[in-house]
Amino acid sequence: MLPSQTRRFETAARRVRGHLGHGLLSLLVAVCSAAPTLAQPAVELPVAEQRWPVPGALAVAKDPDARWTLDQLEDPEGPSFLPMTQSNLGLVKGQVFARFRVHNSSDQTVHKVLELQHSAMLGSVELRVMDGDTLVERWYGGAARPANKRMLDTPNPAFALSFPAGSERTLLLHLEPQGSPLSLYPTLWDTPAFLREVQLQQAVLWCYFGFLLVMALYNLVLFVTLRESARGYLVGFIATNILMGAASWGITTQLLGRTDAVGPWFAYVPNAFLMLLFTQQFTRSALETRTRTPRCDRALRWFGRFYLLMALCSLGLEPRLAMQIFAATFAPCLAICTVTGLASAIS
Repeated sequence: MLPSQTRRFETAARRVRGHLGHGLLSLLVAVCSAAPTLAQPAVELPVAEQRWPVPGALAVAKDPDARWTLDQLEDPEGPSFLPMTQSNLGLVKGQVFARFRVHNSSDQTVHKVLELQHSAMLGSVELRVMDGDTLVERWYGGAARPANKRMLDTPNPAFALSFPAGSERTLLLHLEPQGSPLSLYPTLWDTPAFLREVQLQQAVLWCYFGFLLVMALYNLVLFVTLRESARGYLVGFIATNILMGAASWGITTQLLGRTDAVGPWFAYVPNAFLMLLFTQQFTRSALETRTRTPRCDRALRWFGRFYLLMALCSLGLEPRLAMQIFAATFAPCLAICTVTGLASAIS
């Protein structure tokens, strides 16, 4: 290749690289500037599906110090909304705000049910439906509210809403988890589909709890007749599982009313600690760890004392702190029980 041709080729290559770099940079700037808009599209109605999950259109703001209210969200120093990237927010301190838009592009009114799935343990929920700056509807729900004063008496917070033809509504949510893990998964349902889903869920849950109750009664009879301590611990383990499940799925508050009227021993956290206590005591009794694996037995005894103390202390502890302690100690206790079982099987 001649020197002049080489120079022309290098010049053309530099120009191509320059244009390509500018093009990629422009594309990156365009995508980044459009990201907040693309992350929060409005939910378009009507939709053909009977169930329409909202999280892709949801924006979330956390307020760990519980300083703000829904009336103060427009304050420049207030909590900032960010597009929600995952539905499981874990243990949240303070309170959480969420918002999304619903646009009804049809020529008729659309009726939907908004359900906050996997949120039966939410302490308090406030929903506001806004048309611009005008308040259209306001509803309350959550486990801390009596079941007969909720809009819909269902385990998860749910609200029946109407969207007029051609309207666009902004839905604002104020959530107070009160120590429970927060999974924010709002879903818009057609009313018949929602009612069928609730009936199916209740049937499955009652079958599950019925099976656990039969197991508990069976082992209780064996404990009374055979005087085997392992059977008694197994009854306690099943009973605490029933109470934990009833609390986490909202059945306790449905049957017995508001959470503060139910009583602390029906709550999730104390029964979680008692479940681990019965687990390690069952392991000690059934595997005879005192004689077979003395070292594991000493560790299990200390875990048992710790969980009994935590079950009592959780009645006065902040629920979020008690849940963190439970989550941090669950894996070590389970690991020791597993190692104990393997060591007893080998010996």
